[in-house]
Amino acid sequence: MGPYNPRLVIEDLSVERGGHVVLEGLNFEVESNTMIGVIGPSGGGKSTLFQTLAGILHPSEGGVEFHGSLDSRGDVAYVSQSETMNWQFPATVYDVVSMGRYTNGNIWLGWLGRRDKEMVHMCLNQVGLWGRRSSLMTDLSGGQRQRVCIARALAQEASVILLDEAFSGVDVGAQEGILDLLRTCCVAGRIVMLATHDLTDVMERFDKLLCINCNLHAYGSPEETFSPDLIADLYGTRSFEVQTAR
Repeated sequence: MGPYNPRLVIEDLSVERGGHVVLEGLNFEVESNTMIGVIGPSGGGKSTLFQTLAGILHPSEGGVEFHGSLDSRGDVAYVSQSETMNWQFPATVYDVVSMGRYTNGNIWLGWLGRRDKEMVHMCLNQVGLWGRRSSLMTDLSGGQRQRVCIARALAQEASVILLDEAFSGVDVGAQEGILDLLRTCCVAGRIVMLATHDLTDVMERFDKLLCINCNLHAYGSPEETFSPDLIADLYGTRSFEVQTAR
């Protein structure tokens, strides 16, 4: 996989949905080899940001610049929230992960080549689901479906991986294995951005935190940004117990 050397520059980014401003005036940069935790309240714009970075939505103002090995938004892999997906279609686990090979343009005339098949095999092994490759998606649990979607994103070999609440329904043991895998992706030069409502262990999980609620509230290392004051500012409450670095 690779080589990867992406860089994202977000300048004065504002996005409207249904006539309402969801994101306003965001400015930040993301370098390669970085694992970013994106936190903020429900409705604060995390999903909108990811869909904009993936090219699904378009900015009302400002924009996103892609540098390095990124030639187009086709080099961005996006895993959306499980509840937004329609699983009522007769696709197997293998079929869904194979779609990652189509997305990055590797498939010619609809045929999987040897390397494509090896990549699908490897990615399903990495999320622990090679043994379920022939199962229909409708027969899987919610957590298993999420792991399939992560495997599809890995099979795409994208330089930037966006995961929107990707651990919903995934058991804790599987989460840790996937986090280790995502960390390996970062070591290879990729950018990984993970939106999450889980504020436990953010000090250990992420290189940087991107904290948004329509506006950018903070961006930097967890040690610099994560505090009771930030949580109160971001969520409007001090009811969270903040885990600080020891």
